Amino acid sequence: MNKLLFIILFVFQLNNLCAQENKKLKVFIDGEIPDLGYTKRALTFVDFVTDQNVCDVYVLTSTRSTGSNGDLYYFVFTNKAMPSNDKFELNCLTYSNDTPDDIRSKFTETLKLGLVPFLNRFNTSYSIVVNELEQDENSFKEFNKTDDPWNYWVFNVSFGGDFNIEEQKKEYGYEYEFKADRVTEIWRIRNDYSFKKEEEIITKIKDSVSTDIHVLNEERQMRSRIAYSISNKLSVGLFLVNSQDTYKNIRYNSNISPALEYNIFPWSEASRRAFTISYAFGSSWLGYYEPTIFSKISEHRWREKLETKLELIEKWGVITTKLQGTHYFPKYKDYSIDLEVNLSFRLARGLFFEFGMEANKINDQFYLPLSELSDEELLLNVRKLPTSYEVSGSFGIRYQFGSIFNSIVNERF
Repeated sequence: MNKLLFIILFVFQLNNLCAQENKKLKVFIDGEIPDLGYTKRALTFVDFVTDQNVCDVYVLTSTRSTGSNGDLYYFVFTNKAMPSNDKFELNCLTYSNDTPDDIRSKFTETLKLGLVPFLNRFNTSYSIVVNELEQDENSFKEFNKTDDPWNYWVFNVSFGGDFNIEEQKKEYGYEYEFKADRVTEIWRIRNDYSFKKEEEIITKIKDSVSTDIHVLNEERQMRSRIAYSISNKLSVGLFLVNSQDTYKNIRYNSNISPALEYNIFPWSEASRRAFTISYAFGSSWLGYYEPTIFSKISEHRWREKLETKLELIEKWGVITTKLQGTHYFPKYKDYSIDLEVNLSFRLARGLFFEFGMEANKINDQFYLPLSELSDEELLLNVRKLPTSYEVSGSFGIRYQFGSIFNSIVNERF
C-alpha cells in the first residue's frame, strides 16, 4: 500500500541534536545505497550502526528500473517501539540523465524525510507533524500523465570495442546495440537489436613457415517484447525474436510466442516481493550453417516454456530463484531445465552468507553440427560442445565484529 508523505511542519535544529550524543537515533540501513559515506556526512543527527539488533530504526531499501532507464528507490522504515508505523514507506525517483551527485542527494533527502516521525517520537522537544494519505490498492490505472512529446518512448544507442595485439596473436572485438522502449502502467514494450563480433588471428610458426589460424564468432539478435497488464496480478504478452549465432551453428532462429504471466503478489509490492508464473507457446523457424547431427539444414519446431520466479527482499536477506523449463515438439525428450538460485542471508550478528548457483539440464542440442570437431576448434572454443548439463556456482561468508557505531567518515588515502 503506497503512502504519500507530506511534511506540514518541520521545526528543529540539527546542531542542537548533534550536541546530544547520547540521544542520537540509532539507524541501521540495508539494501541499495548509492553513496553511504555521503549519506552519513549529511545526516549527522543520527548514529548509523552496523547491527540491526541494536538499532532504533531499521531501513530497508531496494530499487527498480523505470521506463526511462532511471531508478525508483523504495524505503521501508520499521521500529518495534512504533507498531503503527511498521509498514511506513517512501520512494524517490531518479532519471537516466541524473549525475551521481544528483542521485545520492535525492536518496539522502528521502531518507531524511522518512526519519522525521521517528525523531519526533524519540525526542518530544521537537515539533514535527506528519500526515499519511493512503491510496486504494484496487485502483489500477495510469496516473501522473504529463504532456510528453515522446509519448513515453525511450531510445538508447551504444557501441563498444576492444583489442589485444601480440606478435603472434591478435584479438579484435566490437558490439553495438539499439533499444526502443515504452513503459506505462498498462503497457511495457521493449525492442532491441544487438550485434557482437569477436575475431582472433593466431600465427603458427613451424620450420620458418608461418600459418594463420583464423577464429570468428558472431552473434546477432533482434527482439520485440510486448506486455499488457490485465489486472494487478495478471498480464499477457507477445514475444518476437530473430537471432543468429555462429558458436551454436544457428544461421537464423525466428520465433513468435504469445505468453501469459501471473504474479501471486500484487505488482504494487514488487519492490519487496514477487512470485511469478508464466507460460509461453510459440513457433520457431531454424536454419543452420552446417547440417546438424540430425542431418537438418533448416526446420520448423513448436516450442513451449514454463517459468517460475521468486524474489524476496526482507530484513534477514534476499532470495532470488528462477526455474525454467523449455520443450520442443514433437519429441518429449527435446527439453531443457534451468535453475538459478541467489541467496544472501544474515545468519547472526555480524555474520553474513552469500550463495549463487545455476544448473542446467540440457537435452535440446539439436543444432550441433554433424561434422567432427577438430583439435584446433576444441582448443579455440569455436563452437558449442555437446553436453547434457552445465553447473556453475559461487559462495562466500563474511563476519564483522567490533564497534557497532559507524557514523564517522574518513576517506584519506
